[in-house]
Amino acid sequence: MNKALTSLNTFFLILLFLSLIFSMFSIPNLNIDDTKSIKVNFYELIQQDEILLDPSASNTLIKKETKKTSVINEKKEYEIIGRKVKEYPFVSIAPVDGSILPTITFDSYEGGRLAGETLMNSGFKKFGVITGPMVKWEANLRKNGFNDFLRKNGFFVEWEYQGDYSFSSGEAALQDIKKNKIRDIGIFSSNDQMALGFLHTALENGMTIPGDFGIVGYDNMPYSKVFYPKLTTISTNLNLLAEATLDSIRSIIKSKSGKKTNLTTTLLPVEVVKRRTHIK
Repeated sequence: MNKALTSLNTFFLILLFLSLIFSMFSIPNLNIDDTKSIKVNFYELIQQDEILLDPSASNTLIKKETKKTSVINEKKEYEIIGRKVKEYPFVSIAPVDGSILPTITFDSYEGGRLAGETLMNSGFKKFGVITGPMVKWEANLRKNGFNDFLRKNGFFVEWEYQGDYSFSSGEAALQDIKKNKIRDIGIFSSNDQMALGFLHTALENGMTIPGDFGIVGYDNMPYSKVFYPKLTTISTNLNLLAEATLDSIRSIIKSKSGKKTNLTTTLLPVEVVKRRTHIK
């Protein structure tokens, strides 16, 4: 499971590094020897504003303090990046609140809507959600897509637990729902790790899925189809994301007109992969 997360972090950093490497063809006075230090220089530029890149926090930028770190507003993060790396072609692969950078990302809102539709069509009448951290824009979009679909169909969220995308927060969510004696409820988890933490702890406590709960995850990570029971989840195609992002970077590099980059957002499609855990 940790290997899968490490792979994702590596994937994102590779995209960033490739964008900087590609940029050497369009930046005046940049020699081939300079490419060895491009990545290091990027971090140095960011650190000038007392911002660090913390790989252990899913690449979240955090503000330096004496012995503490506090997550700052994502919009501020992107503004700093955009200001510091104007000479490089740069594309965001995560949604951000506001037109700050050209963005290619998955349709998180539609993912939440699909989760609600899947659980409702399975026959659930009660619904709950395990959210991601609300400082993350995509976590808000997934939750809103789920909530809006339910409201349009005469239902509402009866139970909510705020997670942090970790396996352990999924375990804690199960303890919360157990404490509140809630059963027969369809749950949308904002990512697969929390869904599997919930599922694992439910089984350890003698509960059944399907049966006591239905649950839909998000991401379609490799371990979601080998865990028992196999997890129903919203699939995001990382190959498609990589191809679209690199195509966009190449397009920016080839355009030497000097025009300002269009701050557009491209939403990539997501789909539901139905396995076992959504069944009532």
